[in-house]
Formats: sequence, structure tokens, C-alpha cells
Amino acid sequence: MKKTIVQITAALMIMVTVGMASCVKGPKGDAGPTGTTGTTGTPGAVGDTGATGPGGTNGTNGTNGINGTNGTNGTNGKDGKDGNANVKAGLVTIAGSDWTYNSTAKEYSVGVNFPAITKDVVDNGMVMVFTGDGTIWQAMPLTVYYSSTGSYTYQYQYMLGEVDLFIDISDYSTFTTLVSNTFKIVAVGGAAKKANPNTNWKDYKQVMAVVNNSAL
Repeated sequence: MKKTIVQITAALMIMVTVGMASCVKGPKGDAGPTGTTGTTGTPGAVGDTGATGPGGTNGTNGTNGINGTNGTNGTNGKDGKDGNANVKAGLVTIAGSDWTYNSTAKEYSVGVNFPAITKDVVDNGMVMVFTGDGTIWQAMPLTVYYSSTGSYTYQYQYMLGEVDLFIDISDYSTFTTLVSNTFKIVAVGGAAKKANPNTNWKDYKQVMAVVNNSAL
């Protein structure tokens, strides 16, 4: 019995040896299909900003444009009227509150600065004062009647650089209120007075003809 086992074992070994000897490596098989793409990885951190590059060179200046042509000359204006350097006129409005009542003299008064009254005007010329509403002007002194028996008179006097205006009331009463009054003062130098011997200096139109409206 023991002999049989050995023979069987030997036979098995021969079969194993034969089997191993017959296992030769076959040819390489085809590549398998491509696998699916993996998920995208997270972006990397932003790198530092690079240094600023050098500035470019300046461009060349453009050429100057040509000059435009000159315009034509305008026409000459008309000559104005000659003024009278020896006659100065001006307007002044006196408010009712500007007057001061003098109880001793029984009159109202107000002073007006008028630099055109120079030493020549005082010594050789004259000063005229007119009062009015802008349309009608009357020379002073001027008496105005406010009743059959009552009246008041506008008067004036002048000195170097100044005119004093007065209102004298006939019955020495006082006004309840005083309204604004407009006056036109005309200072006439000695040369202008001499050059106009026939002028009626109390006539507003004649006086304005001498003034030539240059100061009004």
C-alpha cells in the first residue's frame, strides 16, 4: 500500500512539471479605454505684482498753426458834443428828514457838498440852483403859495465847495411833514460867465444850453 502512494506522488510531480513547462507568456493585449478626467484642482495663490517698467519717451511737439488774417478796421464813431469845462452841474435829492428846523431863524435848512464850487466860481463866476419835478425846473429863489395868505420860499447861498438850501415860511409856522425835493445845482466858472454875457442865468433852458447837458 505504501508503494502505491509513492507512485501516485511521483506521477503528480511529473504532471506539475509538465504543466509548468507548457505555460509560455502570450502576446501583449490591447490598451484599455481611457479613464474619466479627474476634478480640477483649486487655483494657486496670486503672485506678487511685478516692478513698473520704465516710462516711454515724450513725443515730439506738433508744428504751430498759421496766423489768422487781420480783421477789417471798424468805422469811426461820431464826435460827441463839446462839454464846458467851466460849467459843472449836478442833481441832488433832499429827503424830508434831511431838513433841520432853526427855531431862531424860523426856517428849514440843509447843507450840500458840491466840490465843483471852486475859488474861481466863488470869486469870478456864479452858482444857480433850480428845483423841480424832473420835467419843469424853476430857478431859486422860488416862492410857493399854499394858501391865499401863506407861502414858503426856497432860497440858497453858496461858498467854497458847498451850497446851503433854505425854506422860509411866511407866517413862521412849521410843516407837519416835509416831502423829498430834487435840486439841480449849476456852478459857472469866471471864463464861462464872461463868454456868455447874454445868457439869462435864471432861465433853465438857456443855462442848460451853456452846460450842453454834459454833466446831467
